[in-house]
Amino acid sequence: MRKITLILPAAAAILAAGCSLAPRYERPQEALPSSMGPSAVADSVRLDAWWTQFNDPTLTKLVEKALAENTDLQKAYNGVKASRAALGITRADYFPSLSANSSDARKDTSDRLLTPGQPDPANLFYHYGMLSYEVDLFGRIASSNKAAREDLLGSEYGAASMKSLVAAQTAITYYNLVAAREQLAVTLKSVETRRRSLKIVEDRYAAGYGNDSERQQAVSELASAEATLPDLKKSIASLESSLRLLVGEDAAAIWNEAPIGELPQALPEPPEVSWDVTPASLLDRRPDVLSAEASLKAANARIGVARAQRLPSISISAILGTSDTKWDGLFEGPSQTWTLSGNLAAPIFDFGRSRNRVKSAKAAAEAAEINYRAVVRNAFLELRNAATAADLSRESVLARAKQDEAWTRSLAIAEERARTGYADPLELLDAERSQMAAQLALVSAKRDRLVAAVNLCRALGGGWSAAEKK
Repeated sequence: MRKITLILPAAAAILAAGCSLAPRYERPQEALPSSMGPSAVADSVRLDAWWTQFNDPTLTKLVEKALAENTDLQKAYNGVKASRAALGITRADYFPSLSANSSDARKDTSDRLLTPGQPDPANLFYHYGMLSYEVDLFGRIASSNKAAREDLLGSEYGAASMKSLVAAQTAITYYNLVAAREQLAVTLKSVETRRRSLKIVEDRYAAGYGNDSERQQAVSELASAEATLPDLKKSIASLESSLRLLVGEDAAAIWNEAPIGELPQALPEPPEVSWDVTPASLLDRRPDVLSAEASLKAANARIGVARAQRLPSISISAILGTSDTKWDGLFEGPSQTWTLSGNLAAPIFDFGRSRNRVKSAKAAAEAAEINYRAVVRNAFLELRNAATAADLSRESVLARAKQDEAWTRSLAIAEERARTGYADPLELLDAERSQMAAQLALVSAKRDRLVAAVNLCRALGGGWSAAEKK
């Protein structure tokens, strides 16, 4: 009967265990657009490694190197490892803990406390093992594990978001570098053209057909073109260093200008990014949105932890050991000792500590929900801006190409007229200036179109795979 009396409360406690006090999670309702995108459907496999669709081996090599060696990405992966270890710690709370203790002492007792026949001083050897277990009566451990699991998911999605960002930053820096090099080539060509123009003007001036104002204007135009060269070279050097840093080169390689790879002489045409995602599917593809939702779920679970801490807790412990005044008697039958105990603890009055702990957890959950809504809205903003930029950048390239073609023909006509003496030299200088500006603007437009394609791939949730774990 005594055994039954002990077993029934324990069984009842175990059956009641795991009852979570966390609020039931529901994804926050956000007003989303009814439909998005054109009729073509995005290929998620292509989005996972979108950079391979640009058909540039150098770009692919640089992006893959960045994903393997970028320090920001490595820090994110290290955060995943820390979250996984934290989950392991909370999971251990599900199981009993076993500890061992050994105590050896020699004691001198007051003569007034001695009993007849008691040796003094005396030895006391005490060795025991203790098994302890907390019954998860109100789901505190379960809620803690839920929060830790969501923290792990959040860190994994955060690492995926960093991967997506690093890939995009590498591609954008790469195309900015190619564009800067192309603009430098355009400027160098323009400098040579203006030198020829200056020669024509000086020859006319020497023959008495021009004036010094025209000659000084030609000198000024040449100097203006030459003045842009240092800034372009500085920009190229800065972009090269930034690209080396993105791909994980060390300080020596950055300082010594390690080779980047075979860069194209001109910007390529970007691939067409076809897509048609539903609003809900965008939320499930964007790793930053998934990370924010995981943080919200973790905060929701911690409300259950805080609530459970206000209620009673039950722990069970068992001690098995041996104790004797003589070392050689420790492992004999009479020296064995054991204890089986249960402990019920409940807060009574803690000056509002438990109540405010719950309030704090609720406030953290509210903040996490606000952050989730902000991340969702930002995701749609990024996709909207990226899609608009991708559409309009195509029009911009076409317009700039027409402008460049027109000014190139105009310059050829002006040069021919200047050589034959039938044109005002200032007409030639004006054509040169306009043609150079048109070529530089065309390079910028092509670069912007490539950047828009990269940003569109990233805004669609590209650059990572849900199957990847670190």
